[in-house]
Amino acid sequence: IQAIKAEHATSIGEIRRTSITRSEFDSVVGRLVGQVKILKDKVSHLRLERDNLRLKLGEIKVASARESFASGSRKRGAELATELELMCKDLRNRQRALHERELALSAKERQLFTSEHPGVKIRER
Repeated sequence: IQAIKAEHATSIGEIRRTSITRSEFDSVVGRLVGQVKILKDKVSHLRLERDNLRLKLGEIKVASARESFASGSRKRGAELATELELMCKDLRNRQRALHERELALSAKERQLFTSEHPGVKIRER
């Protein structure tokens, strides 16, 4: 994502040059659109990963409740609680990373992204 952002900044710099031909402009806009699509795919992948982690978390809660009830084992319950805490921490870190990436998008990137994908909401700073 950092490499894409660097490319994006370079492309925006090219657009800001005073003398630019129509073909150069079209080329730069084409690259920007491609970069936004890549970012969209990465954001979608992170959201899917987050949803999968939530599902796993729910499964662990159910398994933990069943096992604790069935065996009465405090040790296994403590192990599951620790595992659950680690998964929650991982999920929080992933959500924080996704939020930071969304905030890192510039206003123009956000506008271009939401115009291509009207149903997607991106948080603003």
